[in-house]
Amino acid sequence: IIFLLALPAFKKRNLRNIILLSLVGSLFHIVSIFIIPAYLFVQIVKEINVPKEIFLISSSAFVGIIFFFPNLFRFMIPDRYYGYLSGYYAQGSWIFNPVFIMQLVILIGATIFVKNNNTVFTENFNIILSLYCLSTILLVCFGPLATIGGRISTIFSTVEIFIVPIVLEKLFKNKFLFLITFILFSFCIFILIFIVSGAYNSYVPYNTIFFK
Repeated sequence: IIFLLALPAFKKRNLRNIILLSLVGSLFHIVSIFIIPAYLFVQIVKEINVPKEIFLISSSAFVGIIFFFPNLFRFMIPDRYYGYLSGYYAQGSWIFNPVFIMQLVILIGATIFVKNNNTVFTENFNIILSLYCLSTILLVCFGPLATIGGRISTIFSTVEIFIVPIVLEKLFKNKFLFLITFILFSFCIFILIFIVSGAYNSYVPYNTIFFK
């Protein structure tokens, strides 16, 4: 919620508000502090496009190889966090993660299919796509460390609630067909995250009816 509240500040390039909201969010969960580097990422990337997305994600996947060898940077990690680099937490699927593949398809599909001559819409959608690209990057740049990448990535993947309806609206002009497709998509995402990949169990440290 804090991240979504910060989106207007991304558009207005209001770094002060972003820092303030990030610090407030960090009182609830430390990963909120990553909202600040996310803002810097958006400013550096500027206009997002498919070649840029492929380059960034491919580079991040390459970086992820390092995390298959956690002992290389063991000295940099406080003891209280080292547990996240081994055991169950280090069994992620990396580029074969179903959630990563899904996000990659949505990201590239949205970049290709959503065209608009409205300057304001284009600027806003570019910010959202840049943040979604960052979310996708985070899923692979930590290699097998799915819990770390997933929990940080989840913050920025919330913009998916804006991207998917816009893409489906472009593809399906019929409102009824749009609604049915959106419901089916939501159901498929539920199955993918909760049942197929088990990703929810890695990202959120709580028991659910699916994992006890």
